[in-house]
Amino acid sequence: MEGTKIVEELLQQERYRVDKLYATTSWLSENLVDYQLRGDRDDLRSKSSRVEDKPDAELLSVEERPAKWLQQPQVTEITERELKKISALSTPNQVLAVVDMPAAKPGIFDSDKKHGYFASQDSTDSGWSLYLDGLQSPANLGAILRVADWFGFQNVFAGPGTVDLYNQKSVQATMGCFLRLDYQEVELEKILTAHPELAVFAADLNGENIYTFSAPLSGLLVIGNEGRGIRPETRALVTNYLKIPRARGRKAESLNAAVATGILCGWLAGG
Repeated sequence: MEGTKIVEELLQQERYRVDKLYATTSWLSENLVDYQLRGDRDDLRSKSSRVEDKPDAELLSVEERPAKWLQQPQVTEITERELKKISALSTPNQVLAVVDMPAAKPGIFDSDKKHGYFASQDSTDSGWSLYLDGLQSPANLGAILRVADWFGFQNVFAGPGTVDLYNQKSVQATMGCFLRLDYQEVELEKILTAHPELAVFAADLNGENIYTFSAPLSGLLVIGNEGRGIRPETRALVTNYLKIPRARGRKAESLNAAVATGILCGWLAGG
């Protein structure tokens, strides 16, 4: 994962283990305690232009890490040229983190748990959750997770065919929001089996106008595929349809999935 903002957030949480950091001198000087006083360190620097040829990096001591860091990754100082060679970005941003893929934890949200499939029932949550029905664009996934985080949709469910959260483009597009959400891959049928009381909403041009709709305090909002919309088997489980009204005289056929999600989430979270 790359970039100052997302790496800073990674280092301040414990759900995802940060194994290694590759960072430029300027980033290390700004973020590590008294790093600028170290001088040339043979164990952190190498004249080699190949990152893989560098000697093993050291673990930072507690004194060297900022107090807000909850992790102690290995650190390797590299040049901007070296960072560009290992980066997936067209314009690398000072630091790259190697993060362990979290192990699957089947059963963590099983229906025998207190909240079933809902990992959190925090007082700051909106009471609403998202279900992504085959969303395919990494950029849309990232944008939608940012919307969910903004409006307090703590639980996001990814149905079959939804793009992988850990796709490089998806992760970068979330701008770190995925670290604060409870995200899991599960079919809608399983959610409703565990939570039969749950009202399921989706957008449709023939639905009820959201601006005249009295939103309940909780529910599940379905976001469909960018091109095909919601699958027939998912439509069969939707209980309410909502419409974002188009301005009079306008002829745009549809809204981008992430844009529509933002409008709907903002309205629903506001009650």
